[in-house]
Amino acid sequence: MNYKILKDVKILRGFFFSIVLSVLAVAVALAIYNIGYWVVLVILSVIVLSFSVYRADELYSKEDGDN
Repeated sequence: MNYKILKDVKILRGFFFSIVLSVLAVAVALAIYNIGYWVVLVILSVIVLSFSVYRADELYSKEDGDN
């Protein structure tokens, strides 16, 4: 059931980039440079995460409809 979602490269890439953008936002922009660009990275991270969750939900629903 979840294997189909976990083996999808686009979903995993989206989750990975979401985590990386969040880490960059906090670690680099906020801690080192003390600038306000971390907000943009956090918003971008949430957008990427939303698209990944939407795609995972579509794959899960499509598989669930086949049964």
